[in-house]
Amino acid sequence: MKTILVTGGNGQLGSELAEISNSSPYTFIFTDYLELDITDAHATTSFFKENSIDYVVNCAAYTAVDKAEEDTFGAMLLNAEAVHSLANTCSFLTIPLIHISTDYVFDGTNHIPYTETDQVNPQSVYGKTKLQGEQLALKANPHTIIIRTSWLYSSFGNNFVKTMIRLGAERDSLSVIFDQIGTPTYARDLADTIHTIIHGVEQKKQNF
Repeated sequence: MKTILVTGGNGQLGSELAEISNSSPYTFIFTDYLELDITDAHATTSFFKENSIDYVVNCAAYTAVDKAEEDTFGAMLLNAEAVHSLANTCSFLTIPLIHISTDYVFDGTNHIPYTETDQVNPQSVYGKTKLQGEQLALKANPHTIIIRTSWLYSSFGNNFVKTMIRLGAERDSLSVIFDQIGTPTYARDLADTIHTIIHGVEQKKQNF
């Protein structure tokens, strides 16, 4: 039985992964910073060895985009340095890492959907630290998969869709900014995709 560690397990994506874990052939371990501080390399390595981890899905991140402009240290620590440490640990133990990143690594000027090969050009501290996390993870662990997502929504936590539904029920009209373009992503769909990726890797291993 393969064991999948999900860091940042209390967020929207982690919560959706917890939902599908009930019918999964794999064992899931969900942690947040209270159970596992991924900024502590020694603690992370010890946790991995104690629990025989086979895959890691890193949902942990500093996601307060506006606050990150003032708290550069905090954003850098969690979005870049901790990811680097996590990737190093995964590499040492030959563990595939699925790291969740963001569309903020782009500058947002495209009028068509971005692809993996488009030029990155982050404009915020949040975006810059997330890009650094991507680059450090890929360099440290060749078995790293980066998934860039945007505007997550689900039945868990707070999100734009829930806010709009709530305000729509409370008010006769709404004032909403119109200078941002994004692709709302249903967290359950992303969770299913992550599970499919892991299952695909497992099947590929069995064929060799």
